[in-house]
Amino acid sequence: MSIRENFPVKARVTHIPGESGIWVFVFWDLGAVLVISIAFLFVRSQNIDLFTSSLSALKPNLAGISMVLLLISSLFVALSVTDFRNHQSKMLPSIFISLALICAAGYIFNRYIEWTHLYNLGLTPNANVFCVWFWSLTMVHLGCLITGIGCLAYMLYVSRKPLADEADIRGMESAGCIWHSVDMFWIILFPLLYLVR
Repeated sequence: MSIRENFPVKARVTHIPGESGIWVFVFWDLGAVLVISIAFLFVRSQNIDLFTSSLSALKPNLAGISMVLLLISSLFVALSVTDFRNHQSKMLPSIFISLALICAAGYIFNRYIEWTHLYNLGLTPNANVFCVWFWSLTMVHLGCLITGIGCLAYMLYVSRKPLADEADIRGMESAGCIWHSVDMFWIILFPLLYLVR
């Protein structure tokens, strides 16, 4: 008698979160960010002195705090989806999503502080090539973040429904995937804008 006969192994069930179409969006988004990153690095290589001098006006500590806020918000989103999917609690998913929304608001406030600082220094969106890229990339990310906040609002609505079905679970997972793609965008932008020397 073999060990497998004594201890049967359960078949592992694979599960791709959300609707399959959401992954087309996520991979398209990541591909676009990759192309933009390559273009940014190319333009930077043509204007190294300008980009290096412009970096001194940025506030990498604030950008790092923004990164931490988004990562914490992603943790809250993952916890809410897991609790919702496993029906562990009626209240926890809503609490976790509310905390993720607070982190998103903190991110926007944090970005506002830096944008105001740069604007006051005269580093407006049309000041130089670096500023065009910086403002364009951070504003595109802000647009993605606002879309993500809409997804979080949807998740908050669904998490408060008294009875959830399989479509609600897939909707929560899809909205969570969109939020995570917003985070991945910032994870790429942060070193690209603040750390590349």
